[in-house]
Amino acid sequence: RSCGLARSELFVTTKLWNSSHGYEKTLKAFDESLKTMQLDYVDLYLIHWPCPEHNLYVDTWRAMEKLYREGRVRAIGVSNFYEEWLDRIEAECEIVPMVNQMELNPYTQKKQLRAYCAKKQIQMEAYTPLARGMVNDDAVIQAIAERHGKNCVQVTLRFLMQEGIVVIPRTNNPERMKSNIDLYDFVLDESEMEQMRQLDRCEILTGEDPRTFHELKNLKDQTDTKEAQRRSN
Repeated sequence: RSCGLARSELFVTTKLWNSSHGYEKTLKAFDESLKTMQLDYVDLYLIHWPCPEHNLYVDTWRAMEKLYREGRVRAIGVSNFYEEWLDRIEAECEIVPMVNQMELNPYTQKKQLRAYCAKKQIQMEAYTPLARGMVNDDAVIQAIAERHGKNCVQVTLRFLMQEGIVVIPRTNNPERMKSNIDLYDFVLDESEMEQMRQLDRCEILTGEDPRTFHELKNLKDQTDTKEAQRRSN
């Protein structure tokens, strides 16, 4: 609010948390988010996790379609969704997700999912694009960065951008923010792109597995509750 920019120049994204899945709960959660942020609309609204064991993500998506049609959201999407869940949304709903946000970085590139989303015109967006700093210690990335007079973070972000992926590196450091956006004065050639592609380990490295995350979270909650009860006794 103090940056001096008009609202139209900002792109605000927020997410629906797991405990708010379901049609009515999604609408209520969105209203609460708007009230908290004191906004009239958001630019992108995402389902944070699919939570397939609860089987509510389709009803949740239908609520998001309503919000989109009403103009209260400019774009709707998902986060941590694999092909089988996207297939079901397409089959049972009317709007295909516009964005799929996933953990994407040189070590977990999810090439099959990206090809699927490209075919469906679903924009991939990368969270944890720097693998929690792992890219800084990579000899391949260091060599490419040295050739371009850039750092490993900039090379990694440039690689993902050239792959057609939206990147959202997170930092509270203003100087790093400036560095992270300084990506437009160099281009990785095809040889360098292929070197980066070869870093893929085809595994989730730093985050949770979308197929088990909520189940494990529930298990942890139950364990914490039992431990609290034990201590109280």
